[in-house]
Amino acid sequence: ARQRGIAASAPYFVPGPPPLGTLGAVIMQRSLPPNRDALFDVGAAGPVAGFIVALVLSAVGLTLLIPAPKPEGAAELSLMPVSWLLLARLYAAFRLLPTVSGAGEVLLLHPVAYAGWAGMVVTMINLLPAAMLDGGHVARAVASDRQRTALTVLSVALLLLVGPEFYFMALFIILMSMFKHPGPLDDVSGLSRSRKLRAAALLAVFALCFTIRV
Repeated sequence: ARQRGIAASAPYFVPGPPPLGTLGAVIMQRSLPPNRDALFDVGAAGPVAGFIVALVLSAVGLTLLIPAPKPEGAAELSLMPVSWLLLARLYAAFRLLPTVSGAGEVLLLHPVAYAGWAGMVVTMINLLPAAMLDGGHVARAVASDRQRTALTVLSVALLLLVGPEFYFMALFIILMSMFKHPGPLDDVSGLSRSRKLRAAALLAVFALCFTIRV
């Protein structure tokens, strides 16, 4: 935002249920971006950086899983990012994944793996094309405000389908949607070709971060 000359607030972190603790952050614009390209760049910067960090942590962390007897009362990881499923298949093919040695053993998450998992989930949420989330800014740069509103409704429905872990975030998005997105100063000129290509790349990032119940 600063590089684009846009005044913005500090990040407001959205509290989330355990084990995440946070569901990302919201940044409020205090001045309008000059055009759609600038608005796109503001929305895309955070999720891209977050995804790169989460991917590195996940790639390293999955090789550090700890084979151990299942602790009493331990919860299973039922929500899995698509990127983890792909990494697990790749690592299994090259025998890079730790394995259990007997009945009653499980693979415990290493802290590095947990950090990667949490980063994937938070990046998925931030990339939702809804309200004032980063993905909402990207959606407003790519589409009209009416189309972004429709995408917000779809985002809420998607969170409700994934599971009760995201009900709070769905409610938060509904509350944020009460405020109209201001858009850029130049709302007539379209998005540049390079930003359209980056938007397709962001869609791929969202797909890799998307969390499914296993």
